[in-house]
Amino acid sequence: MRDVTYFPPYSQKENVVTNAVLLLFSQINAMAPDIFAKVISDLIEDEDYLPIGPNFYNQITINGAKSIPDALITQEPFHLYFETKLGDFADDRQIHNHMDAIKLDKKDRPGRSFLIALTRTKIDHNKVTALQKKARETHDNLAFIATTFARIAEIIGDVSAEFRLSVNAMLEEYKIFLAEHDLMPPSSNVMIINPCGTSFKENIKYNIYYDQPERSKKICRFSGLYKDKAVFAVGEVKAVCNAIVSNDGEVNIRDSFALPWDMKSPYVISKDWQQRIADIVCESQYYEQYDKLVRFTIVDKFHKTNFIKTSSGGIQGHRYFTLDSGDEHASLDIAKIFNDGAASSKNVAEALSGKSWV
Repeated sequence: MRDVTYFPPYSQKENVVTNAVLLLFSQINAMAPDIFAKVISDLIEDEDYLPIGPNFYNQITINGAKSIPDALITQEPFHLYFETKLGDFADDRQIHNHMDAIKLDKKDRPGRSFLIALTRTKIDHNKVTALQKKARETHDNLAFIATTFARIAEIIGDVSAEFRLSVNAMLEEYKIFLAEHDLMPPSSNVMIINPCGTSFKENIKYNIYYDQPERSKKICRFSGLYKDKAVFAVGEVKAVCNAIVSNDGEVNIRDSFALPWDMKSPYVISKDWQQRIADIVCESQYYEQYDKLVRFTIVDKFHKTNFIKTSSGGIQGHRYFTLDSGDEHASLDIAKIFNDGAASSKNVAEALSGKSWV
């Protein structure tokens, strides 16, 4: 049994991700135990607050068991066991073995137990129902819970008051971790928010956002421009490429990337797009970009909006928001425009305008 650590010794990505989730839980518990208690209560759908002061462990070993659950959060009288899956959830046998192991563990850890399957996407409802029935049959005080990485972010966002800045900052780091490890639900309707103070006017004029290609970012359908504590423009991404612009304005396209939501991409970067790339480099006041490899995100048009950040301080880097579902907490209610097939960048901008985020 291993304690949760800032520097996990694991080589398998699944164990690294599990450690990251437990580290998030343990830090929230240290900073705001009342918030942690509410988060866990919401996670297991329990109306009562659970007692405060749990212990966090990775890779627990149970004598006589056939399997090793990935993580354990424990405090009398409740115990939360986790099984993390980065891919598809297909192996019921492993969950059954975990249930048998937890039954054996009851002599050392009496009280209520919950086996939580933590996945990237939601598990089929019929499968969840069958596993919940199996848990009850294994022993009376065992329940099976299915949740996602993004659902945890949503719960924390819902229960964390705006003035809990330390919790909110950690939550945003967790969201970035999920996005960069491809652990968010596979929605096509994700917006990336990029801070761009000095370059804002050029971005709007040429409908291009540019940055350094070494910055790790997920290609998203919508791009939002952020400055002065608000997103002031939103556009729909039409192409993403890496290019070098020479001093005489010649554009050398090095890479053109596929757009995950569009089977026709990657596109040939048109002469018009190349001219816009050359012009924005020429006008840029941000930093000298000639003869350097730059990533250019080309949108249809940046439409004006006013999506307001209400918590104190600015953002230190990019952020992601899933616009068409409740799987990621974004303080938004604009799913209807996607369901109605009207998800143009103009409609997204209008739907966001006047709403707020922390």
